[in-house]
Amino acid sequence: MSPTTRSPLDTLYSQCGQGKQEPSLESLQVTFCDMVTGAGKIWIVIDALDECQLRTQNSTCGLHTWIKSLQGFRSTVHLLVTSRPEQDIEAAIRSWALDRNIISMEDEMIQEDINSYVHTRVYESGELSQRWRERPKIQAEIVSAITTKANGMYVVSHELLVYLILIHN
Repeated sequence: MSPTTRSPLDTLYSQCGQGKQEPSLESLQVTFCDMVTGAGKIWIVIDALDECQLRTQNSTCGLHTWIKSLQGFRSTVHLLVTSRPEQDIEAAIRSWALDRNIISMEDEMIQEDINSYVHTRVYESGELSQRWRERPKIQAEIVSAITTKANGMYVVSHELLVYLILIHN
């Protein structure tokens, strides 16, 4: 990080008693914008926006409002947001993103990918396939249970598979 980019952060740190006080949300936002101004091009990835509890607090704060405030940096800030489809998120994104920049993935496609991932792990690779190779009924039950519990989230399917491996070791 260049000294120019870091300067606003150092200033905020000093204003907060060298880290002894928590900065306000507004001061964090101002500091971030100051840092972006000095940074050139940056990429921000926000994964699982639907899991953020503070996304719509009110019209002046919350993650949706903060993301919209980044519009002033369109030429330097590149934003990738992932989320399950929820009405407030879709409405907020459509208010600040161009339609050509929105890629909506169908739930069925995501579920098919998860099914394929779990099926491969259980039937074709790793410890799970070796452990239950001779018991295809159990393999089918594992695939069904994990894909159902995953509910469209890759990370859940992965963690359930890891857990299953761990409890049988």
